[in-house]
Amino acid sequence: MLALAVSLGGCAGLSESWRTPEVELVGIQPKEISFTRQLFVVTLAVGNPNERALPIQAMTYSLALEGQEVAQGASRLERLIPAHGEETVEVEVVGDLLDLVSRLPMLTHMNRPLEWMLSGSLTLSGGLVRLPYRYSGKLDARQWINGQNQGRGHRAHP
Repeated sequence: MLALAVSLGGCAGLSESWRTPEVELVGIQPKEISFTRQLFVVTLAVGNPNERALPIQAMTYSLALEGQEVAQGASRLERLIPAHGEETVEVEVVGDLLDLVSRLPMLTHMNRPLEWMLSGSLTLSGGLVRLPYRYSGKLDARQWINGQNQGRGHRAHP
């Protein structure tokens, strides 16, 4: 009976609604660049707006810069983000960032920051609940090249 009660209690936790996590682009760093493969590390800040800990099992993401999709991917995270807490995560992406890198000298002379859009979903532990997210913001190309983080983005669509 005790096992059944614990099991039902766990299922009740899954049925409670979750608020959409806040996912923001913090930085992009090249890891391996060649003609056949471009590997980058994308740093994301994942915020939990919920009243309870957010047990993330996996994450999918799609990154667009200046309106052009430059990377997609998925990662297992196995993270527990405390209620109203935030954690920085790094994920590796293989994508078409080489074109963007070739345009960076021109982009650094722009009088405005680069626009980014990040979308995807977080899968909670157990794999039964997926929470979609979609955020956008601006990133100063000069600070990105120098390895400095620019301010946070803003929520586009939950």
